[in-house]
Amino acid sequence: MPSVGKRLTLHGSGFGLIAPSVLINNISQGVVANIIHPHRAARRADGHASSLVLTDAKFLPGMEGGPVSWEENGELAGISMLPIRATLKTTVLMEARQAVVMVQVGQTWASGVVVSKHGHILTNAHVFTSFLDNISNRTHPNLRGGVSLRVRIDSPQQQQWVDGCELVFVSESCWDVALIKIPETCILAGFLPYLPLRTKQELDKSIVNGTPLFAIGHGIFGPSSGVLPLITSGICSRVVHHNQQPAMLLSSAPVHRGNSGGVLVTTEGHFAGLVTGNGKTSTGRTITHLNFAIPLEAISDAINAYLVDDDRKWLDRLNTPSTRIDDIWSLRGTAPVWEPLEKGNIASDIQS
Repeated sequence: MPSVGKRLTLHGSGFGLIAPSVLINNISQGVVANIIHPHRAARRADGHASSLVLTDAKFLPGMEGGPVSWEENGELAGISMLPIRATLKTTVLMEARQAVVMVQVGQTWASGVVVSKHGHILTNAHVFTSFLDNISNRTHPNLRGGVSLRVRIDSPQQQQWVDGCELVFVSESCWDVALIKIPETCILAGFLPYLPLRTKQELDKSIVNGTPLFAIGHGIFGPSSGVLPLITSGICSRVVHHNQQPAMLLSSAPVHRGNSGGVLVTTEGHFAGLVTGNGKTSTGRTITHLNFAIPLEAISDAINAYLVDDDRKWLDRLNTPSTRIDDIWSLRGTAPVWEPLEKGNIASDIQS
């Protein structure tokens, strides 16, 4: 019989169709988190009730309908169902996803987010670093000869590759920001879904620790797959501030290769940050549930000013962050300074 805390095992084939030889028949373990008993009228003649068992075991798409067994004896405990999910404003998330594009430079791909109806796209500077020529500067960048830049737009009707995109700006500072623009000859120019960069005055609430966030980007699946941007969920793990302004967002929403230049959005579908990458261990192992993002407040003024008059002096401001901002993004911390306590104040400090 099920009881809260009893260990069980889920059997299934999460993502099994992607690589059947690897992903078919895997397991996930957890405990009974709760038991939902039916109304008494639904009890069987033998007096036992058919219960709904809730578990904290990790559940992957494709495991629906798999058997669930008790860990202690291997006996069948039930059949897995769809996981319970919180009710979200999925419409706004779908609208936000339409503003996320795939950026391909050479044979490398990344993500980008459309931030204006005229086709300006924010992405990461590190995507272009190895493809720039040695003559141009980052405020007027040029790609090496033979290196192409194109963008895939996933409109509701169809996917469309747009060639001949302009590389407008590539930051050379810790602000890992690049700006590209689709040509005005593109049939979708002026009709693209986009995520506006709201100003500080327009923000209804700031991102704080624990704020639910969604990462949207072209992680895992490359240009030949045709897969739409992935949406993963998490929270804001921490906001790092400098001079009382957000300088870095840490999020638990999983991101993977290809998510660089993607976007973090709120539950309302608003732009919260530009994804730059994952945490990594000293051995190079990627930590998918720890990602870094540039907060909206750090870049909105410069980008929005450029979108008004096309003057690149506004973008050049992103090349001159303060030394402390550079330290934050280089993960160079300063040890905390502890003030010594006077002997006579120790008791009063403890009591307070």
